Amino acid sequence: MTATDSAPTRVLLIDDHQLVRASLARRLEDEPDLVVPHTAPDANAGLELAAQHDFDIVVMDIDMPGISCFDAARQLNKSDAGTQIVFLSAFWNDAFIEQATAVGAAGMLSKSDAPELLVDAIRHIVDGGVYLSEEIRGRLRVHASRPDQPVTGETRLGMLTQREREVLRAVGMGDSRKRIAADMGISDNTVAVHTNRIMRKLDIHDRVGLARFAIKVGIAPL
Repeated sequence: MTATDSAPTRVLLIDDHQLVRASLARRLEDEPDLVVPHTAPDANAGLELAAQHDFDIVVMDIDMPGISCFDAARQLNKSDAGTQIVFLSAFWNDAFIEQATAVGAAGMLSKSDAPELLVDAIRHIVDGGVYLSEEIRGRLRVHASRPDQPVTGETRLGMLTQREREVLRAVGMGDSRKRIAADMGISDNTVAVHTNRIMRKLDIHDRVGLARFAIKVGIAPL
């Protein structure tokens, strides 16, 4: 299920801290285009709710008891490929970022971020973009200085045309397909064609992965 202009975006919140769930739910419900019909205290309960109801976005804490949030994300992807997943964490490390990317997360935010950023992230993702918080982007930029990263990254970057680099840079900045199309004066379909070609050339299979690559090689500013 995807949100439309007439239907609010349906969000499922999964977090084992009741106060966090309640606070975030209230904040999201303040927005006319967002609705939180259900919340869950862990990934198991979240999967049960997702099997019974349609959600556009699942916002899930990384550190919870029970089934791993990443395993839960894989199950969600199998059952409903249209549901976008946003991960929250009080502490991000490289392993978390790698796993979140591997399961196709559309967004990664820190629990220290302002609630307004989650609102922005959800809207951005519904519009076709990806959202990486400043902490995530900063971590990726720091690790771009590893000795093996620039050579490999620049070699792969050299496979792209100038227009493909421009699209990659926009994806790395988190821009939605509509925004990229408007800024570059091309159609949404043309952006999609460029994005698919970039994925094939770089052997990267989702927009979050492209964003990470763009940040690591320095083509997308922090």
